[in-house]
Amino acid sequence: RDPLTGLWNRRGIESVISGELARARRSGSRMAAVLIDLDDFKEVNDSMGHATGDVVLQDVARRMTSSLRPNDSLARVGGDEFLAILPELRLAEAETVAERVRLAITDSPMTLSGKRVTVTASLGLDLVSPDAVSVEQLLEHLRHALASGKRAGKNRVIVGSQGSLRGVTVDEAEA
Repeated sequence: RDPLTGLWNRRGIESVISGELARARRSGSRMAAVLIDLDDFKEVNDSMGHATGDVVLQDVARRMTSSLRPNDSLARVGGDEFLAILPELRLAEAETVAERVRLAITDSPMTLSGKRVTVTASLGLDLVSPDAVSVEQLLEHLRHALASGKRAGKNRVIVGSQGSLRGVTVDEAEA
């Protein structure tokens, strides 16, 4: 477990992914993965200090956990980078869950050290192939999708699907 957030760490999520992939192969079900990257988090650490940044990470972890389904798994895989595993979902359903996670992070600003802090996040989402080889391979794929999508704007869900990317934000989804 990650000592700061209590979420899975990289080794823990590898075990979860392995089990979920085995289940997906047996049942023929789909699994999605979401890479969550906090936008401009370095500015929080630089302007308010790492202790405050840690409080933000703990709060964001709580918000994300409460927005996921009971059978979903969440890990902290980097400083301000998280990975959610969403078993037994089609892409459209996974987009809904990812958007719910994004809104949980961004909807309520925090007050820390007397300052109002709004955290936003960019999320890279894709279905996971049942023959995926490693967590590192999965993260690499999602990071690529996320980096490509962030050029069009932050604070959105970027969906990678068979090499094409598209971003979904609340305003676009409601239009």
